[in-house]
Amino acid sequence: MVGDVTQCSPTEGSDTFGSFYRAYPQQPWSTIRLAIRTAGDPHAVVPAVGALLRRMDFRVPLSGPRTMDELLANTTISEKAQTTFLATFSLLALTLAGAGIFGLLLYVVAARRQEIGIRMALGATVGGIVRGVLREAASLALVGMLAGGAGALAAARLLRASLFGVGPSDPIVLVAAAAALALVVGLAAWLPARRAAKVDPVIALRAE
Repeated sequence: MVGDVTQCSPTEGSDTFGSFYRAYPQQPWSTIRLAIRTAGDPHAVVPAVGALLRRMDFRVPLSGPRTMDELLANTTISEKAQTTFLATFSLLALTLAGAGIFGLLLYVVAARRQEIGIRMALGATVGGIVRGVLREAASLALVGMLAGGAGALAAARLLRASLFGVGPSDPIVLVAAAAALALVVGLAAWLPARRAAKVDPVIALRAE
């Protein structure tokens, strides 16, 4: 009896299917894979292995020697493509979200220019105006985090097959995504907040 072995892909679960080992005479294969652990460069032992096989049986060829890293890279090429695809669209969505929040806050600041001027004329500080705009941005970010977190948990089962070494509801990943969104929102809100703080009360009141 042996432990569970991942044979086809790193994302393969140990409970996918059962298997057992059989002796070669019971189920002969036309090819045999030999795994060799080396202390140095794996490619350096290939000539010695080929010579050993020729001494054992000159009819046995040694074809396609590959390192475990190369074999693993070929096995995970589909997962890497999916990850690159998802990461690209996620970055695009994050950029669009930042641009949207930036444009929305610029519009809000322009629409409330007179209000901001009145507040400053009544004694509101520059820091208070900046904090007010940032609070509005934070509320938008909070809504996005809650909606995104709920969507991520709902889609967890669909993403599970494409993940390796991390769960679809991994708290570190969720916190990192929330932190990235908060950073983008903060950067997008900074310029509108600074613009709101530079409103001249006199000009704003004259416009009113």
